[in-house]
Amino acid sequence: GQDTLGKQLDLAERILRLSEEQVEVRRYAEACKNLLVVDNLTDRTLPPGSLNKRRLALRATLFHCYACVRKGQGRVPDALRYAEKALSVMMSLNRLADLPQCYLNLGSLLASMGLHAEAL
Repeated sequence: GQDTLGKQLDLAERILRLSEEQVEVRRYAEACKNLLVVDNLTDRTLPPGSLNKRRLALRATLFHCYACVRKGQGRVPDALRYAEKALSVMMSLNRLADLPQCYLNLGSLLASMGLHAEAL
């Protein structure tokens, strides 16, 4: 029930934190393996409520991490798609405090693709 789902999200959150640390030190292959686990733990839609909001917040961070990995691998168009997904989820959750970082990431990715007007 709810307790099991909560524990599943706890596990996803711990693995996600590890993935963030791996991304920071450019251990992309290991990060991708862990991000896939988080993706599998959080992909199932839950009934409306706090657990689903938490699941969505974890997925927003997951997409952000994937964007960082893809950018680090030189796969900027893929990174942009993940950054856009992260922004979409954060906006749906009304996570205003996270939006500036999302927009900075998007601007950086667009600029790196030579899309300077769009980056503004």
